[in-house]
Amino acid sequence: MSTRKAIAFSYVDRYSSLIIYFLTSTIIARLLTPEQVGVFSVTMIIIGFMAPFRDLGASQYLIQEKDLTRTRIKAVWAVQLFLNALLSLLIFASRNFVADFYHRPEIRSIMDVLAVSSLLVPFGALTIAWLTRELKFERLAIIRSGGALTGSAVSIAFAWSGHGPISLAYGALSSSLMIAFLSMFFRPGHFPWLPGTGEISKVLSFGTSISGISLLNQAYQGTPELILGRIQGMYTAGIFSRAQGLVNLFERLMMDSIYAVALPTFSKLHHQGDQLDSAFFKSISIVYALGWSLLMFIAVMANPIINLLYGPQWSQSVDITRILCLSACFYLIITLFPALLIATGKRMIVLRLTVINVVL
Repeated sequence: MSTRKAIAFSYVDRYSSLIIYFLTSTIIARLLTPEQVGVFSVTMIIIGFMAPFRDLGASQYLIQEKDLTRTRIKAVWAVQLFLNALLSLLIFASRNFVADFYHRPEIRSIMDVLAVSSLLVPFGALTIAWLTRELKFERLAIIRSGGALTGSAVSIAFAWSGHGPISLAYGALSSSLMIAFLSMFFRPGHFPWLPGTGEISKVLSFGTSISGISLLNQAYQGTPELILGRIQGMYTAGIFSRAQGLVNLFERLMMDSIYAVALPTFSKLHHQGDQLDSAFFKSISIVYALGWSLLMFIAVMANPIINLLYGPQWSQSVDITRILCLSACFYLIITLFPALLIATGKRMIVLRLTVINVVL
């Protein structure tokens, strides 16, 4: 599949999920209060700090590995199964502490549901990584859209029935279940079902730096809400979460699609010994042209956008949205460099640069 065709299918994949997410967020914003959204958002961020360790970069290893043998596939599968089971136990074990720390007992039930959801992740992750490696984005669209549609329907149904923030947790669980189910249809027949430990050290060696990068990025994104939720309450955390969620729509609108194609494409060109210049500059030119235009539009129109989509109860998110749009404009300048460096085996450079960025 050509790069242009892959990007087109990737956009179909991401746009379908984006539309579902967009419609769901507008409905949920009217069914739940900012405080209820804040409770779920803070809980997800705490779990997000554990998430980089759910496969220690095993999926990225499968995507970029040039000589992908059966032994290495079994090693990736073993890492994903074990670490997601461990993550599920960590979520379950820490639920009482987190609920007490934020003085919100409902967090306990939310984390119970999300612990079960974590057990289902590996059954979709391996297939999704393989389809990404092979640039089969039409199949990815079916899997992710099915998961997004199921999760959204369940979240709305429970929120409509007055179940509060746990409605979103039930939606996440339903989404994971559907993704795992659909992934079974597209799982390659030669993929082993039994995990293996052969060459597992190579997978873990690659994944350590990747997980460090993910953890640092999670800290960069999530720390404000954690601090706000503890010091100023869940209402304030919810207001910030809504602003950040609107700006992140941009990433799901464009950046996720481009990055999803960029990493496997750069990796394949590098394996073949081809020059990466053309593919890189095509990708980055799309980012600059569309990215800055869209972010500036969101910043200028933040007030009517938020009031129209989410209602007047979210009006305090307007100024925060504008500041976050400005921040995202600066981030666009370097957004594709990590994919280029990881594809060419320079992941430690990405790790060092990420540390500097997070600290600053």
